[in-house]
Amino acid sequence: MIGVLPPPCGNAALGAGTLRTANVDEPSVPADTWHASSVADDYRPGYPHDLRDPRLMAREATGPYGDFEGRAARVVARATGLITTIQDDNRSARTPDLRIEDADSIVGIGEIVTTTDGLRADQLRAFAAGKLQFDSEELRATWWVTVTPRARREDLETVLVRALRRLEERGDHVHVNRGVVNPPSFPETIALESIGLTELHCDPTPRDGPGRIYGLPEGIGGPAAIDWDGCAAWIDEFLHSDLCLRKLEKLTGAHAPQGHLYVGVTGNDPWPVHQALDDRVIQVPLPPPDLPTGLTHLWLDNAEFPSRVIAWWPDRGWFDVRTRWMTE
Repeated sequence: MIGVLPPPCGNAALGAGTLRTANVDEPSVPADTWHASSVADDYRPGYPHDLRDPRLMAREATGPYGDFEGRAARVVARATGLITTIQDDNRSARTPDLRIEDADSIVGIGEIVTTTDGLRADQLRAFAAGKLQFDSEELRATWWVTVTPRARREDLETVLVRALRRLEERGDHVHVNRGVVNPPSFPETIALESIGLTELHCDPTPRDGPGRIYGLPEGIGGPAAIDWDGCAAWIDEFLHSDLCLRKLEKLTGAHAPQGHLYVGVTGNDPWPVHQALDDRVIQVPLPPPDLPTGLTHLWLDNAEFPSRVIAWWPDRGWFDVRTRWMTE
């Protein structure tokens, strides 16, 4: 049995209230790693403060995963029950993304990261903006094609229309659909696959208007049985990666009691990691992670696909965050 995740979509932004700065004593962390505590006029437990400029927030919301920082801050605020502030407004390279505090002092500092690469991020932006969908008077059928990150988007419409028109003209398009077992290969499908266009499907029913091509980002799939060992191996590899270590530099520089890393998994990561984050699963039978120095709390979320969030805390071990919300 094969499990397949649907095409990705961005996460919606999670907002906060209007802010006013409070007079507080300077915390015991370096000054360029924090901003003065802020209290929202309409503050509610479980909702983060947001010190980002509205223009920065708008830019984040149009990214490949929506405002993932806002999503992460909301989860941390609900799960910890502590005052959580998105404080990295790009004014200082050393400012961590999150500050976590109780009524008296800073409890922890957090960094948020997604694992995507530039090619996939650009592709997801194009998909979200409708740049992978084309209508053509030269076609009559409806087509779906998977566009891998390595596919060049320049002249993509021209290349697709030319190849698919030939298939329709010969009548071969009726053999390129989801219901055909072991569909035959054609010169056009082989050529498209060679440039990073895969999983071609066609509904041959003539459309009333122009033919349409739906370009879809590459999904991810694999065996239905959850590979917990594979997930644990990826976690260990990630925690010692250059990406993780760069984030840890900001955490260790803050000298806060707790260091939190909130990781957004993407389609770049192996199938076992996505399995472990399946929102139909409750248990988390993973071994304790080998956390680098400066990191005390680890969070795993899925930035691309619907999922649950799992976390490892030193006093709780691994747990499904949904089962232990501290606030609504």
